[in-house]
Amino acid sequence: NERVVIRMHDVRSKVRIIARNFLDKFGYGNYRFTIENCRSGISYDGKGCGSFVNYEMPGSIHSDGDYYTTTRTIFPTDDIPLRVKIYKEDGSLLFDRDTDEDGNPLIIHSGTDEVILIMFYYYTDAAIRVVPFEDIQNSTIFP
Repeated sequence: NERVVIRMHDVRSKVRIIARNFLDKFGYGNYRFTIENCRSGISYDGKGCGSFVNYEMPGSIHSDGDYYTTTRTIFPTDDIPLRVKIYKEDGSLLFDRDTDEDGNPLIIHSGTDEVILIMFYYYTDAAIRVVPFEDIQNSTIFP
């Protein structure tokens, strides 16, 4: 009778979206933010597996004109990039990306607390980047 210790690690990640200058770019209205290519399960080696699932990211426009979503806990995306989509109330697609502004895939690593930061500019399209939550300078509390 030999005892074996199995160490379990929490590989889930937290992700939320902040869309800067959202109000200036799109105005008031009802919008739907989604993240796609998330995995439904986790394998024994800590990688995402199972079927692909999509999540809606509820949120709102704050007084600073930026859009903030709530926090969602997901499994790591590993080698399949996360896809971010923003829809207008009528269903028209406003934004669809799976790479950041430098062309790198939007990857969420295991055990991280990330913000998908989208910078909308009045004169150009947008810039997007995944950054650690600690690097975001704001006073907003995410649920």
